Amino acid sequence: MARYLAGIDTVRIPVTVTDSTGALADASAISIVMHQPDGTVKTYSSPTHDSTGKYHQDLPLLDTTPVGFYPYVVQTTVAGFGGGRADSFTMADPFEVIVLPLQDAKDMLNIPQSDTSSDTEILRKIATITVGFETITGGPIITRQITNERLRVGSGYRTLTVRYRPLVSVVSIADVASGVALSLSDLDVDTATGVIRRKLELPFWSWGPYYLVTYTAGLGTAVPAPFNEAAALTLDNLWQTQRSGVTVVPGVAADELVTVPGVAFGLLPRVVELLRPYALEAYF
Repeated sequence: MARYLAGIDTVRIPVTVTDSTGALADASAISIVMHQPDGTVKTYSSPTHDSTGKYHQDLPLLDTTPVGFYPYVVQTTVAGFGGGRADSFTMADPFEVIVLPLQDAKDMLNIPQSDTSSDTEILRKIATITVGFETITGGPIITRQITNERLRVGSGYRTLTVRYRPLVSVVSIADVASGVALSLSDLDVDTATGVIRRKLELPFWSWGPYYLVTYTAGLGTAVPAPFNEAAALTLDNLWQTQRSGVTVVPGVAADELVTVPGVAFGLLPRVVELLRPYALEAYF
């Protein structure tokens, strides 16, 4: 799926028109219907004509500013013969965390910095690698706020366990049933396991059993160096194997890749060792 940066990249939709015989032909009508992430529908009917049967539509930046998924349908008509296609693209947050800068990624792949033809594909793979690594660590690589995560209190109303870790700090806890915010003055927070308790093993006095917890989680304000190296090695492996090439990693065979639950790609043994200090115990 094509992936662009919201508010920065102009999305160009190419349109190819053919007649009933399959030959290129100019259309009598073209319609491009796009759905924004919130369901708002945008329609375009005057694409730029490039040559016989070839058009393109540049989408206004304001129409693709919201981050999210954009499905669209292209419909064409030539002498009463209809055609078209359905496709989609994603607009990404330009400030989202990635584990490997584009410049370092291109150096790893021996692609000149001046060659931008593969930038979109490289960034898409880096985004996938980032998500995979955060699955292994159990939470964000760069510390960020998780807002209103719905949790069920543990036995005796004494524990709340957040989904992402390491847990850095608790911002707020609100009882869903009453809407009342709980005091944070006597919390006992286990940052490694993500378990929140009250001191002296006191219960969370409220209606319960569900709470909305806002907290921060992550490994800090900078990407740890081992993640850069691990991401570079993983990117190189994905890049070469998907192009029928050979990844040059001495002593490592293709069948030695480590499969990790929830991660869509295999990991080289060296990558496993780099990530081991940050991984949940269930993984390595």
